Amino acid sequence: LEQGFLTENILIIKPGSQPIDGCKCYESVAALPRQLDVLVVCLDAANTPDVLTLVAEHDKAKSVILIAGGLESDPQRLEQINQSLAAQKFVINGGNCLGIRSVPANFHSFFIPTSKLPLPRSGKQNLAIISQSGAFSIVRMNKMEGLNPKYNISAGNQLDLTVGDYLDYLADDSGLKAIGVYLEGFIAQDGTKTKQAISRFVTKGGKVIVYKAGQTAAGRSAVQGHTASLAGDYQTLVELLSRVGALVSNSFEEFQDLLMLSSFWADFDTSDAELFGISNAGFECAAMGDHLGQVSLVELDADSKSDLQAILHKYRLDTLVQVANPLDLTPMAADSCWQEVLQALDNIKQVGMVLASIVPFTHMMQTLPNERKQAQKDHWLPEYLAQHPMQKPVCICVDAGVGYDSYRNDFLQNGYPVFDSVDRACRALDRYQSYQNYLSRL
Repeated sequence: LEQGFLTENILIIKPGSQPIDGCKCYESVAALPRQLDVLVVCLDAANTPDVLTLVAEHDKAKSVILIAGGLESDPQRLEQINQSLAAQKFVINGGNCLGIRSVPANFHSFFIPTSKLPLPRSGKQNLAIISQSGAFSIVRMNKMEGLNPKYNISAGNQLDLTVGDYLDYLADDSGLKAIGVYLEGFIAQDGTKTKQAISRFVTKGGKVIVYKAGQTAAGRSAVQGHTASLAGDYQTLVELLSRVGALVSNSFEEFQDLLMLSSFWADFDTSDAELFGISNAGFECAAMGDHLGQVSLVELDADSKSDLQAILHKYRLDTLVQVANPLDLTPMAADSCWQEVLQALDNIKQVGMVLASIVPFTHMMQTLPNERKQAQKDHWLPEYLAQHPMQKPVCICVDAGVGYDSYRNDFLQNGYPVFDSVDRACRALDRYQSYQNYLSRL
């Protein structure tokens, strides 16, 4: 109902019940008046197979989402489910899943109160998440501000539809630029379909970020207990996925960061691009040098240095610092100084990408919500960048506590990827550019 469905299009199977919130209840599957697009089965494992048998016999659903786990642990139950599937009347997502969120269909089956899990209403939709863990998929969606995945698919135990099936379908979606996959293991024979789909998507310019669970013996044992997948040898799977153009992340944090960059920077080619870094804190400039890895810092020509030097002089910073890369603007730089430096960098052809890292405590910058209300629009850095979008890839870092979450979110909502520490940003940029370089040679 929150998604805008009409009450007459929501049918509930619950024997002996009166209408719930205006939605009519029915005694059984057979009593349903018409075929459903989606049937969400929220029963325990013991009762689920009989329901599926009735769905097949009466042809009452095109697709079924199974919430219950443990269906594959009982051979008799599994055989009954396979017999229902053999009739080819419907497809199954799950079991042991939260199901699917589809922005185009205005539909989700997560059934978590919005007070606990507010669904994103805005942000980039050029990405999808496919996860064997429902919890993983909603945690990532909740933490990735500025992104609103077009599809968020919890595939669960893959009794029928597999990760490979979903990748095969999404690979042809022209609106998608990035797909994030949480993979515990493959169903038998699904590895080939997965590789072919990734290769097809990457060939068209997309990016696939994978987190593969089961990296250790203990992890593989946990995978077996969670989704009964074939976890396989971790290094072998990493090699196979990498060969067809997927990037396998080393941590959940890295998965999230790489997916964010793949979405926000979908229209930029950063392969071999050289970076210019800016901060208002000396320790962050040092950190850029320590953590950028293989990312090259651009060496500016004399004219470009002169342009930046003029800006420093205008704001009386030239007695404090000299033009260098990374550039330390010091806490004395106001928003307008940042704006002029960023615009100057946007006009310097040598600069391929920019990392702007802000420690927001300085009184010279307007970084708190009350300061935004008092400021003219062109004095608020996030809004200025929205009104004067950079023509090259820029990422922002705001290293501060939760009191500055709204400041971070303003950059995100205006189309700029944001990190909460400069070392994390540098590591992500290093990994992302290495991936871009690899794809350019693939």
